[in-house]
Amino acid sequence: MKSNRSINVALASYLMLLVIAEIIIAYYAELGLDSPYLGIAIHVILILILLSYSFFPGRECSVYMPILLIPPLMRILSTSLIGFQFIHTIIIINSLLILTAYLFIKNNKIPLKDIGISTGNVKLQLFIGATGILLGYTEYIILGEQIIGEVIFPTFIAYSFALFLFTGFSEELVFRGIILTNLKSVIGRNYALVFVSLVFTVMHIIWKNPLDILFVFFVALFYGYVFLKTKSLLGISMSHGLANIMLFLVIPLYLH
Repeated sequence: MKSNRSINVALASYLMLLVIAEIIIAYYAELGLDSPYLGIAIHVILILILLSYSFFPGRECSVYMPILLIPPLMRILSTSLIGFQFIHTIIIINSLLILTAYLFIKNNKIPLKDIGISTGNVKLQLFIGATGILLGYTEYIILGEQIIGEVIFPTFIAYSFALFLFTGFSEELVFRGIILTNLKSVIGRNYALVFVSLVFTVMHIIWKNPLDILFVFFVALFYGYVFLKTKSLLGISMSHGLANIMLFLVIPLYLH
């Protein structure tokens, strides 16, 4: 009981610090700050705390704590790449996500099937993937038009592939495949689903849209629930990637 309580406190503290850091980074001007560096500093502190757990292999949380490094690292990196084009930032950050996921899987000798690298029921997965069309359209209504640079047809194909692979697959692999899979064995299936969904949602505070925050939370719950039920990343990765293609490319360029 004491162990469970300490784990819950640690995860709640992690989430609180993550929220504070993200709010400061997104709203630093409104808060009267000259830069988002305070938020970045909190992320750095959070990373140092998490790293300290990796030196205590006897602790139950020493296994899953390192994987929680990924969200703060994502934000630090994206903030440092602020001068890059949006699509280039996505490719760089999510390439590192895939590399990090690969190293975690390899070092912990995790079977690929355990983290959802399987097709499952293909027809069902394709149906789940198709939900990305509706989700992307809905988020477009919430956020409005998002400009990612000049796009011509060859660029459209390249950008679509990048969004599909470097947001759809990489983020689902990390958040649902790795973090959710590992946490559910520690804090239980339902608590892990809600916690990971909240972490995923917090990373969208940067859009500065409360309605989008609510939308993303329910999408994250949906993706997490589907993953737990189907034990496959295929459908939700397709849906996530397709939603971003709709949001950033198809609707602004062809349907607006």
